[in-house]
Amino acid sequence: AMSDGNQLATYYFGVNDSPKKTLYIRTPYFHTSTTTYLSYLDFFVQKNLNVIIQSNRGSHQSEGDFRWLHRENIQDGADTVAWIRKQKFSNGEVIPFGISYDGFNALATTASQAEGIISTIACSAPANVETDSFTASKKMQSTLIDYVSQAKVAYSARNFYAKMNYVISKNPDQLLNIDEIIFNRPLQDWKDYVESTVNGTDTYWQERSLLEDLAKVSTPIFHIAGQDKDQDARDTLLTWKSLKENTNLENHYLYLHNKGHGCGDLFTTSEFDEAVAGDFSKIKKTKVFSQKQNKNVEVEDYLYTINTSKVFELDFRADGSTPISQEEGADEYDTFIYDDLNNSNNQNNTASAVINVTEDIYINGMPSFEANVYNLAVMSFLNVGMHVKRPDGSIYSVHGDLSIYSSRSGKAFSANESNQLVNVKLDLQPIAYKVVKGSQIVITISTTQPYVIDLFSSAKRQHYTENGLGYLLIMGKERAPKITIPVE
Repeated sequence: AMSDGNQLATYYFGVNDSPKKTLYIRTPYFHTSTTTYLSYLDFFVQKNLNVIIQSNRGSHQSEGDFRWLHRENIQDGADTVAWIRKQKFSNGEVIPFGISYDGFNALATTASQAEGIISTIACSAPANVETDSFTASKKMQSTLIDYVSQAKVAYSARNFYAKMNYVISKNPDQLLNIDEIIFNRPLQDWKDYVESTVNGTDTYWQERSLLEDLAKVSTPIFHIAGQDKDQDARDTLLTWKSLKENTNLENHYLYLHNKGHGCGDLFTTSEFDEAVAGDFSKIKKTKVFSQKQNKNVEVEDYLYTINTSKVFELDFRADGSTPISQEEGADEYDTFIYDDLNNSNNQNNTASAVINVTEDIYINGMPSFEANVYNLAVMSFLNVGMHVKRPDGSIYSVHGDLSIYSSRSGKAFSANESNQLVNVKLDLQPIAYKVVKGSQIVITISTTQPYVIDLFSSAKRQHYTENGLGYLLIMGKERAPKITIPVE
């Protein structure tokens, strides 16, 4: 049992009960992806490891409420490590491990600084709810509500999106109780979000970040991510950047591979064996896949020693728009996009800028976007997307399965930022990709947010009905938007 009395479903796998190191996986997916987890076992057991697989509280057969990326996982991890160390199969050494949400659990367990943890392996792992795909920039996507419900029942609600869209378009005030309307039961995570959002507090977000805790940890942590459409690679690199700003990174290691979401080829490398052994003396601080050299390379400081930067000024043009009048404070170098309000109007809400590539370039890292935006909307949202249009017309999307309309790389404007000039800075999705001469890099900005839940949409509609549509004015000329692209 956990220290608060809740029982978590926990499964032990091992060849025999002789004391060994234990790989500890906590997950909300064991009941939905059992075969995947069982496929891990043979590999880890052959490495002379015991394996513990545990269902997150509120998921599968575990008691309690499931709460998305919540700090309560720190204590659950500490309680479980203490329990593992008392078992006869344990030699007292524990290695938290996980991919994606399970990677978050591994980091949370390590953040507890529980005795017995010798190293941690976290692949494509979020550590801060504000940068995760479901909740980036303090905006919740409707998909998360269905996701949270599946932690217990393992299947999606029938006609979930149709029901969500009906409520959003016909009666948005019912969103406050959308969990009980669709699932006929309360979801604690949604209740937390509604309470925090309606009351205008940061409680929901403060309870779902590990960044300060990880900066205090002395246990070696191996951070792994992919650079080919890994939806959580940005989380891993933003965690790395935060740690770099708040600690000396002495016990943190970064490995970026050229695969997608997950650990890539980690299991075939010496780094994995050394991490399991708890011996990090031979591991380079950072190892990164070089697109230009077509191999993994060891570097002293990722983002600084492998790359230079190319800075491009962006000339945005709203799709199909007419120039804004001089009386509204703009000139020919500025452009504007209307606040979308869930596609309820036909005004222009998207603008694009094109970079013509005149030589082959090898992008490696997180592009960063900056713009000066005069916000004449009410609590609007600016999405930023990037794709490469090849010479043959085909498209390489940096986001992969993530639409540019997701909140992954976006800015949510607060009520206090209305009628203000706002300097917007965003890190985009990491990429390792060769862009050939003759291609175009296309940067798209939009206020469209069809998957984002807006608890204030009803009030915003009323405001725009009474005062006219709001828009974002993208400043140009001396204050033109720009994107900085790391290249090898």
